[in-house]
Amino acid sequence: RDQRIVSEKLKKETQDLIISKVMPQYSRDRTPEYWRLFWDAATPTQDQLITRHPHEHLGNLILAVGGSGHSYKFLPLIGQYVANVVNGVSSGEEKDAAWAWKTGKEKPGRGAHEKVFPKRELRDLEDKEGEQKGDTASWLIPDFEFWTWPETNVGSVSGVRRKAIVLETSNRKPGGPSSDDNTIWQNKVPKLLWRDATMGVPLRDALVRATARKTWADVKGLDWHNETSVQQDIKSMHEHYRYKLLAHTEGNSYSGLLKYLQQCQSVVISHPQEWVTHYSHLMRPSYAPVRPESKLRGGEEGLE
Repeated sequence: RDQRIVSEKLKKETQDLIISKVMPQYSRDRTPEYWRLFWDAATPTQDQLITRHPHEHLGNLILAVGGSGHSYKFLPLIGQYVANVVNGVSSGEEKDAAWAWKTGKEKPGRGAHEKVFPKRELRDLEDKEGEQKGDTASWLIPDFEFWTWPETNVGSVSGVRRKAIVLETSNRKPGGPSSDDNTIWQNKVPKLLWRDATMGVPLRDALVRATARKTWADVKGLDWHNETSVQQDIKSMHEHYRYKLLAHTEGNSYSGLLKYLQQCQSVVISHPQEWVTHYSHLMRPSYAPVRPESKLRGGEEGLE
């Protein structure tokens, strides 16, 4: 896991601790600019592991882990003991016992960091899947749209991905039937595309207004209850993939469209996501995000 991925829940808890106990006078009016997790495996006794794996099929796996927050100071000396394990030589009865595989039945150790030793798992401090950041009372139902999205006739994400690869890697020049109109980046339409129902969501309404009559934009709100709108305005995923720029906005909660937009090599332009899904931690913005209200409030300057 990327150490730069820190949940909002853990950030808040850490910041509250720093302000209230660690450096209250210095940190009261300040907020951290950068977050990073510090990884260090801990053992029940706070003794490191320098041993072979006990499983009969993993006997060639030698472990030198379990620093428990204080083994860095042993690094200059640890090499000889790892070599002893490799060569099948004892490091002494006391060391062999202390550094052996832990079964979980050992009594808790009284190590260097006994008072601050973690009492929770990292998963207990994660943002809940489908939860709006800062909102612990909302969550999403399971996202079965990875398997299929029948209402829009999109199909599975894996199926769409396979077709997108064919579409974008073919060297065939456009101009034939639409089903064979394979394209690469240079042949993509140099416009911003967006198709979705606005549903009265202020951000989506603002996007439609800001891009109205712009030559660089192909943005329309869909009305799923209007047959003309559905027939004339809707675009398939493969039609999306023919555009260089694809806009994405969340709706009343998260939007299931994003994972489909990410299957091609077009550039996805989006505001910072407010809703946490199980793949949110994999997304990396390629530039500093701008809050949606500052970008779209009042018009098109931010977009252009």
